[in-house]
Amino acid sequence: MGQTEFFTYLSSFVIIVLAVAIADLINSLHRLIRARKRVTWHPLPLMMALLATIAVISEFFSLWWEFDVTDITMMELLGVLSVPGLLALFAYSVLPDEVPPEGLDLWTFYMEERRVLCALLGLAFVCDVVRAAQGAVDENVLASEIVWYFLLLTPAFFIPLLLISFTKKPLWQWIGVLGLLAVNGQSLLFWELSVES
Repeated sequence: MGQTEFFTYLSSFVIIVLAVAIADLINSLHRLIRARKRVTWHPLPLMMALLATIAVISEFFSLWWEFDVTDITMMELLGVLSVPGLLALFAYSVLPDEVPPEGLDLWTFYMEERRVLCALLGLAFVCDVVRAAQGAVDENVLASEIVWYFLLLTPAFFIPLLLISFTKKPLWQWIGVLGLLAVNGQSLLFWELSVES
């Protein structure tokens, strides 16, 4: 099997998982819109859904780095699949699956689910750090570059998660969600795919 076929083989499964996550987000939003008269709207859950969308799309872009390999063990594959799997669970959980006949308050839903959402994002981040460190070792990237990157990124990621998880005040929820969007939204500026001719 050539490297192109190997990449296609490995990335196909991850792309399906990520595509189903995006489809679930769209489907959940569609259900909310259809039942809009029974929904008490709040922007924070919708912003978390935007965060899930950005995270899933960013993970799609990372495939080109993660699967630039010539061989992979089952344990390595499970490590590579951990991040898209956790991000898919985050995307599945960020919006309600149904709107009950008596109605739904999005703020209440968000407050009840926020710790699960933060746990999934935090686990995905930790798995991503491990995956990046392994890639750095494999590629002989200077350890100081990786350490510096994660020393900056880790607090910027976990402080908003802690704010969201352990505070109930709306102001801190806003700061936490906007902080996560800022950290994750930067990927929109840097990811680019190109084909060499």
